[in-house]
Amino acid sequence: MKIEFKEFWDSNYYNNPTLTDIMIIEAEQKLGVKLPETFLTLLKF
Repeated sequence: MKIEFKEFWDSNYYNNPTLTDIMIIEAEQKLGVKLPETFLTLLKF
């Protein structure tokens, strides 16, 4: 089965809010870690 990446990444089926810098900061503080930039770039995409 072929995945149409544009369709997959553009979908917001669960209606989640757009990721913000504040959300990232809060998550890092709660988790006690610094998330990798490449991971954050993927999440923002």
